[in-house]
Formats: sequence, C-alpha cells, structure tokens
Amino acid sequence: MAGIYIHIPYCRNKCSYCNFFTSTCFKSKNDLIKAEIKELTLQKDYLDKENISTIYFGGGTPSLLETSDIEKYLKTISKNYKLCPNPEITIECNPEDITTIKKINSLKNIGINRFNIGIQTFNEKFLKLLNRHNTLVDIKNCLENIKNAGIYNYNLDLIFGILLQTKKELQLDIDRILKIKPPHISCYCLAIEDKTLLKYKINTGSLKHVDDDTLADQFEYIDNILTKNGYIHYEISNFCKPGYESKHNLGYWNGTKYLGIGPSAHSYNGTSRQYNIGNIYKYISKINNNKIPSQIEILTNKDKINDYVFTHLRTNNGINIDYLNKTFGYEINENITNVLKNNEYISINKPYLRLTIKGMLISDWIIKKLLV
Repeated sequence: MAGIYIHIPYCRNKCSYCNFFTSTCFKSKNDLIKAEIKELTLQKDYLDKENISTIYFGGGTPSLLETSDIEKYLKTISKNYKLCPNPEITIECNPEDITTIKKINSLKNIGINRFNIGIQTFNEKFLKLLNRHNTLVDIKNCLENIKNAGIYNYNLDLIFGILLQTKKELQLDIDRILKIKPPHISCYCLAIEDKTLLKYKINTGSLKHVDDDTLADQFEYIDNILTKNGYIHYEISNFCKPGYESKHNLGYWNGTKYLGIGPSAHSYNGTSRQYNIGNIYKYISKINNNKIPSQIEILTNKDKINDYVFTHLRTNNGINIDYLNKTFGYEINENITNVLKNNEYISINKPYLRLTIKGMLISDWIIKKLLV
C-alpha cells in the first residue's frame, strides 16, 4: 500500500511561526491546479502500481480551494491509480473555511472522510500573536458544523509552548479540547524557525524564548491529561482514540511508499527520495513541458538505516533492534543504549527500543545518538 500527498501552497496570510513553502499570492492558483493534476498523470508509475490507501491534501491551506477543484484531483487519482477499498482521504482546513455545513457536506460528498483542522489555540491573544486569520467564533461554528455533518474522523491541531503562555492558559486550551472530545489531537511544540516573524521578534528583543523546563512541564502535562482521558500517545506529537490514528502519517513513520505532488513536495519509493522544486512558476513551467522538476537521491544502506531509526523511533512501537540487524546488518551500540536507558530516556523490551516521555522531550538528540 502507498499514499499520495498533494501540496496546496496558498494561504490568506503567513502565520508568524510558519516556514513551510507557502504563498499569499493567488494569481498562479488555476495554473498550479492544472499542473498538479498533470503531475499526477506523469507520475502514475512512480509507486510501481502499489494500491493507494491514503490521500492527503496539505499546505498551505487546501480548504481555500473550491470543492470542484479538489474533486478534479480525486478523479485523476481514481483514473490513474488503483485505490484500496475506502481509502483515508484527508484535507487540512482552517476553521474560517468550513464554517458552513454546506462546505463540509460538499467535501464529504466527493470522498473526503477525514478533516485536519488547524485550531492551534482557543485564546484570542495567542491567535493574534501567531497571526492566525480565524476568530473564536469561526472555531465554534466550524466545530458545530463538523458535528452536525456527522464527521466522526477528524483531527484538531493544538500548539503549546507559545511565547508568554502560562500553564493555566495551556490548561484552558486542553480543557476546551477535552470538552469537544475529538478522535484525534495533534499537539505541536511551537518551533521558532528561521525566516519567520516570531524569529525576527526574538532577535530584536521584543519577545523571549520559552525555557526548556517550561516546555518539558507543558509536554508532560499534556501527555498525562490526554492519556488519562483515553487517548493513545502513539507518536511524539499525536494522540488518538483507539482506531483513529492518522493512517497517512503512520505511513511516513512506518516507511510506506508515498508520492508527493506539487512544488516542494517530497516522494519516497523505497529505493530513492525525490524532492520537487520549491518555486511555483518554475514548477508549472517544467510540468507543462512534461518534465518532473525534482532532484532524486538514491538511498544507500546507511540512508535506509537512518531513515528507519528517525521515523520509527517517533512512534509508540519504537524501533525493532532485530529487524535493523537482519535487514541492514546494523547493531546499535550497547554502550549508548545503556546510558540512555540508565537516564530513563528509552525503554528496551526486546526486540523493541522505545522513547520514554522523558526521552521524547529530547528526541532529536537521542535519534542523532542512534544514527549511523
């Protein structure tokens, strides 16, 4: 089985924390849609005729598109790829784009069966700090209509570690989430990325970084309260009710093949990775000339080992030490694992090595220790 990711780069405005490839200029939108649909056809053999089990519209803000445009993508996929029965089809949405039940039902009627909604926070002050376009009224209307439309499979994004956020303010956000009882919650620590407005404000002294102890305290609080309320902490940033894992994202973490469509999209077919150019107009031009505007990286055995460790260690299943040895001939250094275990960063229940909650707080550092 395999997945397809479609990148829709357009946004009404740039969030102050975002460093993804996006654009607030819509002039190229119709040409890009045509080009991406054409790329779907050009790339139809990339996945070697694997059955498609998940389709994901990400961005950017895919919910800005007309439903008829989303349907064109789905019809092209149906025509050129073999779909599994009842594939998971997700669309990322901003609350202000789906405040009417008509819009939700129109997406539902063309096959969208999972909604990924960017709430981020229920605090108006922090919505403004993050430069979010929606209001609390938009969030309320969006969630009411999700419920009234009979949508049972959806995710709410939440950000913690927001600059100036107190623990009480975070608790209020979590309390609101728990009252809604979504089947899936993604909790992301606010990352201060280069070339973002928040980074500029920190560099100029108008805002300060959140200290590591505060971030650790918030993360542990989130894990404790959500798991107590029946959510499975199945990936560092993701929690779900039983049976509501994101199948598409699990594909990334479990090493499933996927095809990325659009400017800046990445693809993986088991032997190589492919990176599309991060420029809308150059992308459109190349596709119109029947060329895939991408760089290809052939994966070495070392690359495959590191990919396996990097992706699988993020999940609650962890990494299979025996699989690493039998498949790649790689034995993890016991001196390193003993130190990590003694510091309660990992647990080992052979053949599985997993991160503890304490280890998740420094997962990047631990992963680097375990890479070849």
